[in-house]
Amino acid sequence: MRLLKRVIYKTIFFYKHSKNADLTFKVHVLKEETAETFLGQYIGFCKIFNRYREKYPNDKMKCIKETVSEALQKGYLPDYFLDHKDEVQKMLDSEFDIQYLYNKFVNSIAAETREEERKKADKRVKVLEAQADK
Repeated sequence: MRLLKRVIYKTIFFYKHSKNADLTFKVHVLKEETAETFLGQYIGFCKIFNRYREKYPNDKMKCIKETVSEALQKGYLPDYFLDHKDEVQKMLDSEFDIQYLYNKFVNSIAAETREEERKKADKRVKVLEAQADK
């Protein structure tokens, strides 16, 4: 499925010259996975990787192995995988680590926020208890 969107940037980005410029850009949005084109195969590969990264958030090797296995079964990028096996491994390894570190960062911020909120709530309870004792 092809999606074409027409976006006119004439007055947004080229305001000073918009009277003299007739600019129209066409944007082709790629989102469908297919074994028929290289980009479709890459999109399918990325979707598989994201699925396995969510399924195995703490097991990098299993995620990578399952991703490559399923991608090859579906016919996604077979020549590239065979010709650039080490590069694919390093790329997936890096992507997995980036997402893992991002998730740890988000979780640590959430934990800090919860701890701060708990401390504030404890202080409030103490103040209310002190007021109730008066």
